[in-house]
Amino acid sequence: MVTPRSTARTRSGRVASTRASPTRASSRSSGRSSNPDRLRRRAACGAFFVVRPGFKPRARMKFHGATSDRDSARWPGALGALSGASGVGLAAYAAHVATGDAQRWLYTAAAMALVHGALLVGYVPHGRRLGMFARVALVLGILLFSGSLVAAHAFGMAARLAPAGGLLLITGWLLVAVDRARG
Repeated sequence: MVTPRSTARTRSGRVASTRASPTRASSRSSGRSSNPDRLRRRAACGAFFVVRPGFKPRARMKFHGATSDRDSARWPGALGALSGASGVGLAAYAAHVATGDAQRWLYTAAAMALVHGALLVGYVPHGRRLGMFARVALVLGILLFSGSLVAAHAFGMAARLAPAGGLLLITGWLLVAVDRARG
């Protein structure tokens, strides 16, 4: 038995028509519903979108800044890749050009740049703010630690910023640990 159509207003003010249809025993077994009432109700509450003739969609909302974790992970990943490339270059320079203490310092700088560059490439934080602090600490730590050792060799300067870079690297790792424990 089929009942006549009736109309009702949804929360958004649209008119949704409902119509009862005969119950079918096979509609549940197929996994799809062929009941028009159920389909209309699902469409009215936004479970899926049904395009009707003459329908004009509303303007989409625009989001500013990063819209996903993937977008916000671009710059640290790119800096991590550059850090890895500089680590390989430093290791090659240390192996073929540098001698003595300079060789040892450059190998250390290369190892730190490679390891922490790989962390920056692969790390996707759970917490947005904590993850940002961890990434900034790691990037600054790489720059200060490895940069200080390279500057000590290239310009004959003292490696005074290396301990500060090491502390930032340790802080970055601890922030990563806290972020992973929370998430």
